[in-house]
Amino acid sequence: MTTPQVSPADATPDYSKVRGWLLVFGILAGLAFLDGLVSHVFLADAQREFNERLPATAAKVHLAGWYVGYLLLLVRLAACVAIFRRLRIGRVLSLVSAGVTFLYGVAWMPFIGALVDATKLPPAPKGVDPVAYAKSVSVTITVSAYAAALISLAYSVFVFLYFLRSERVKRTLVN
Repeated sequence: MTTPQVSPADATPDYSKVRGWLLVFGILAGLAFLDGLVSHVFLADAQREFNERLPATAAKVHLAGWYVGYLLLLVRLAACVAIFRRLRIGRVLSLVSAGVTFLYGVAWMPFIGALVDATKLPPAPKGVDPVAYAKSVSVTITVSAYAAALISLAYSVFVFLYFLRSERVKRTLVN
């Protein structure tokens, strides 16, 4: 029977590999790239239709975000690759991605009401009051939109601070 290998309490961390939160953020950058790619390829028509239902200013913010999203796809893919190749530029690309995501979230905050109004509501089921149903679905969408915006902003701040302050980032992304 073998005994497990236990490292001494005063051992220094191994910074030669992508581990811990850096690994998580590398994977999340790759997943964000895939999510954005699917959105831009398969949902372009739905986004155009949605943009037409928005008020003029909200439509401009949405359209600008859609076009910046194409560039952000490349930034996220490059960040993912750079992190796993342990390249220093991975830190910069992750900071750019988090910063752009934060700015877009802040730009959208005044237009969340317009976003909710532009969302197509599903038809009321049979036997349910359509007015009450529309009101409850609208409240649910509103709460979900604000929660998603706040979570996105908090996540962006967390990523930004991690890549600025982390010792693992400083010592692992060295090439």
